[in-house]
Amino acid sequence: MKLIDIHTHKTEQESGILSVTSVEPDEYTDLQSRFAERLFSVGIHPWSVKIDFDDTLNKLGDFTKNSNVLAIGEIGLDKLKAAEQETFALQKRVFEAQLEIAKESRLPIIIHNVKSTSEILSALTKHKITNPVIFHGFRLKKETAEQIVSKGHYLSFGKLHNEKAMQATPLDRLFLETDNSAAEISEIYESAAKTLGITKTNLAKIIENNYTRLFCNEKEKPE
Repeated sequence: MKLIDIHTHKTEQESGILSVTSVEPDEYTDLQSRFAERLFSVGIHPWSVKIDFDDTLNKLGDFTKNSNVLAIGEIGLDKLKAAEQETFALQKRVFEAQLEIAKESRLPIIIHNVKSTSEILSALTKHKITNPVIFHGFRLKKETAEQIVSKGHYLSFGKLHNEKAMQATPLDRLFLETDNSAAEISEIYESAAKTLGITKTNLAKIIENNYTRLFCNEKEKPE
């Protein structure tokens, strides 16, 4: 049994932890050559959108064929960043283009969501996404958690989380992550286990089962 960090930006990974490193397409080429055994999610972050994105989308489509790319992400919408840059319409175009790539590749999707829950859920419906979808770094209220999981999606919680939202999340829809925090994933498991009123060992087994269900290739199953 291993602890699973479903979403991290750390370049140095903890020993004995199964981590999925989130990178942009332009970062992936270098990192995958340096860390051949590492598992990745790859996507154009909404903070990185630009008008000329066709080449980057083509790269992303090519990378989905690589065995160490487990998911598309993080992708999504961020109204706070868009307010600064007036890019929300462009964010939506890039996001929806990546949903089509994910749909074709059948890979799970890691979602970045800032004040855009309704728009993201609408886009997932519009594009008829049946891939597993994980809303990462979830900090929103219990009612939003219930809304998202009612659509069949997953939530991933980090160091900072809303306890009521975590408690309202079905255990078979739950993941944990370090994202870009300095915390170790074991600390986050301990905190989450306390919030949920179960042992860290039982929580680890539950998340391992969730991981195996979504990322079912034998290569990626925890040992």
